[in-house]
Amino acid sequence: MSLANVEPERAQHKDLEIYFGQFRRQIIGHHYPVQTPYGERKLVYADWVASGRLYRPIEERLLSEFGPLVGNTHSESSDGGPERRVRERPASYGICNPASRL
Repeated sequence: MSLANVEPERAQHKDLEIYFGQFRRQIIGHHYPVQTPYGERKLVYADWVASGRLYRPIEERLLSEFGPLVGNTHSESSDGGPERRVRERPASYGICNPASRL
């Protein structure tokens, strides 16, 4: 890499940091402090491929739109129980009976 390319690359890196910062700030736990044998440190999450992190806009939507509808799906205390049973029977039949998939 020539020295002429260093500054444009740094500027591009800075632009990307600024752009993605708006998303990074929405990650729940970003810069969360944890106690370590070396004192308090910021949490470093490095396993993005396997599970990812909680993302505030998605979690808030789940809480506001889906959360109120969720109940114990194994009881009659909410609409979820009867609805689950109606959907579960055909699904389990299709899973348990390979011939039904033909």
